[in-house]
Amino acid sequence: MTSHHDDLTIRPITGPDELDLFNRFPHEFNEELAADLSDGHRQRQWLWIALGDGRLAARAGWWARPGDEHPAALDILDLDDSGRPETVDAHGRADLALMSPREAAAKHFHEELALYTSPRDWWRIADLPGGEPVGFVISAHNGYSPIIAYLGVLPAHRGHGYIADILAEGTRVLAAQDVPFIKASTDLGNVPMAAAFHRAGWVTTGHQIDMTWDAPAAPPG
Repeated sequence: MTSHHDDLTIRPITGPDELDLFNRFPHEFNEELAADLSDGHRQRQWLWIALGDGRLAARAGWWARPGDEHPAALDILDLDDSGRPETVDAHGRADLALMSPREAAAKHFHEELALYTSPRDWWRIADLPGGEPVGFVISAHNGYSPIIAYLGVLPAHRGHGYIADILAEGTRVLAAQDVPFIKASTDLGNVPMAAAFHRAGWVTTGHQIDMTWDAPAAPPG
């Protein structure tokens, strides 16, 4: 069974020959999938992929006990971090509605990132072997907690799994300071970023609700 949604094709994998495609997202289960297919824990029709412009946009995988006719658990669900706007956090979209991307970036830097007193050498840029930058991570301390203050992959390089390595480096920088814990936050609507933290083993400990409102219009006259 295959379905098409605009430029997206959704279908199960053809078999073990497409495991490399299915495993383009980093996940602790990836190295187990070939054996799972062989011993009946998984079947090819239980491993679905969504392809857009030749890239893996999403995947889902179900697991079962050997011999079961139907799967028992959906234990793999990953989304690509490519194709989202320059930012999908609500505050970033609000800034972009009022100013240019350059102005929004400068505002974010001067009003938040530049104010952290933790060392700037905790900040990292991720480069390809040829020196081309693909993303960056800003590890910091906000006066209360060690944090991942910002994490990003450049649009041209999204969809290749770089976010996992960048997040791992930011985490390593802070772990080297012998901190007891590290905090990070992202909008619920920023699904790709939340998924990256989840795949890396981060645990959701709480939610924060930010509310905004518009001032009432002045009465006519």
